[in-house]
Amino acid sequence: MVIVEKMSSRLSASDRSLNEREWVIITARCMNDDSITPECLGNELGILKELVRQIEHAARGKLKKALIGIVGDPFEAGMISGV
Repeated sequence: MVIVEKMSSRLSASDRSLNEREWVIITARCMNDDSITPECLGNELGILKELVRQIEHAARGKLKKALIGIVGDPFEAGMISGV
């Protein structure tokens, strides 16, 4: 994935905005070839699958805000192509 490759170099600066549980969920759900279902991840973490979804949504928002703060407009930075 081109977007993941471009983001990976910038994530080290933005990962400070996520707590450990958020980082585990984002990594398991979005940055692995074998994405784990919310239900399986919830079982591993001892939380409900709906809470996994809520944490993932909030973490994506935090990452987006952090990355925009680092690179500015994602279109101008070449991180998102105009579709």
